[in-house]
This record gives sequence, structure tokens and C-alpha cells, in this order.
Amino acid sequence: MHGQIHCFQNKLKGHRMLIRIIISAVFFYSLWGYGFADRYIIPTTYDSQDEVLIQGALATISNKKNSLLMYQTCEKIVCNKANFYFSFSNLTDHPIHLYFSNLKVTDQLGRPIKVMHKKELIDNKKSEKNWKIFASAIYAGIQTANAENAGRIDYVSKTKKHSKTHFDVCDSRKRIHGTVKESNKSVTKGTIHCEALRQQALRRVDEDSEKRDSLIQDNYKAWEYGLNHFYFDSTTVFPDTIYASNFQIEVPKQIEKELEYLIFTFETEGENHSFCFYCGDAVKKCYHFES
Repeated sequence: MHGQIHCFQNKLKGHRMLIRIIISAVFFYSLWGYGFADRYIIPTTYDSQDEVLIQGALATISNKKNSLLMYQTCEKIVCNKANFYFSFSNLTDHPIHLYFSNLKVTDQLGRPIKVMHKKELIDNKKSEKNWKIFASAIYAGIQTANAENAGRIDYVSKTKKHSKTHFDVCDSRKRIHGTVKESNKSVTKGTIHCEALRQQALRRVDEDSEKRDSLIQDNYKAWEYGLNHFYFDSTTVFPDTIYASNFQIEVPKQIEKELEYLIFTFETEGENHSFCFYCGDAVKKCYHFES
């Protein structure tokens, strides 16, 4: 007697498709605003302004009673968003309150362009983080279902039995002898359950899930820390000190097709510092971004 044991693995194609759908949803959610025609950002200067280079990027300086420097930190407007950096030097003998509302951005026709507030960015990032955790939980649930079957082994046993019967018959006239052969086949199906394999698979799912969720949380905390320390918010700038920060703008959909220039205006104690950036679908030659 001999047997053959065949192991079967369940491939949950429907579940895998669900995972792909969820991951795609999270990806496209993170790219909310996709479809905006990307525009290159090229700095320009007014006659009264100076130009300097900072790490290869062209920066513009507006010198008045106080001094303000500004430059872009991205090459293009992507998904209707772009990032910028500025530094403000208080050259007076008294503190200056620099409010978030002091920064205004418009297009060439004076239509307002949104400056993203820190709280709004945090809310958006939290929502994105929650989507990722949700997708991770769905994936962990599917993996758990697979792990529950990890200790299950389905088998098929095929058995063949051969036999021979010898006979010898005599009568008064003759003697007859010979052999009769027989062959029998049988098929047995069953399931073997190994609890150790099941527990091992479940532990592995739990460990992987904890690592994924921990990575999502750690990435979010690092991002939030950077935002709280390096993103523009209302602040007091003391005499002979410099305040520097980053900020992000969001171009409205109804403006994007006609957008040619981004005009930034900082209002500080009765004086305005204005900066202008050209937005085009091709790169002009400049110090940093060249075609």
C-alpha cells in the first residue's frame, strides 16, 4: 500500500482585489486635486529688489524699513499646490507682530489664492493617516482569515492493492492449474489540522500589522513636528532678529487656466513687501531651473 498527499493553498483573489482597490483609494486621496495642469515657477524681480543665490536657487530681497527675502522651494505647481520660503528681518528698535493674515497672495488679475493654514494641513494629513490605518486594518483582517487556515492541510490519499490467487484443480481425466490476478483502487480525502502552524501564522500577522501601524504613526509625528517648527504662523519678531519659515499655497481650479503670475504681499507696520513669480508650462533660463 502506498499513498500520495497533496496540499492545497487557497488563493483569495477577491480579497486581493479588495486590497488593491483600497490602496488605490488611499493613493488618489493623497493626490486630491490631481488633474491641475502643472506649471513651472520662475522668479521675477521689481526694479527696487535685489537677487541672491541660496543653495543654487534664486531668491529675491525687498529692502525697506525692514528686509524680507523670499524664494520658491519647488520647481512646479503640482496638483494645484506649491511651496515657498521667506525670512523677515526686523531692523527697527521694537518688536513687530507678523500675523498669518499679513500674507496675501493673488494672481495677475487680483483674484485671491489661498495660503494653507497649519491647522488645515494637519487636518488633511490626519485624514490621510486615518485612511492608511483603515487600509492597514482591512489588510490585516484578510491576512488573519488566511492565517486561520494556515494549520489546515487538505489531502488526497490514493491506494492501490494488488493480489494473486493460485489454483490447482484435478479430476479423473486432467489437472488444471493457474493464477488469478486482482487489482483494487481506493481514494480517501480528508483534512489535517495543525494548531501550531495556525498560531504561528496569526502571530506573524499581528507583528506585521503593528509594524505597519507604528510606521504610519511615526511618519505622521515626524511630519507634524516639522510643520509645527518650520511652517509659517503668527509670531512676534524682536529687534535685530530674523524670522524664517515655509508656507504652501493652493491655486483654485477656476483660476488655473488663466494663471500667469503669482503675486505675494507681506504687510508689516504700514509697509508692503511684494514678490512676483511667473507661472508657465515651460522653463525659462534662470539660475537654478533650466531646461
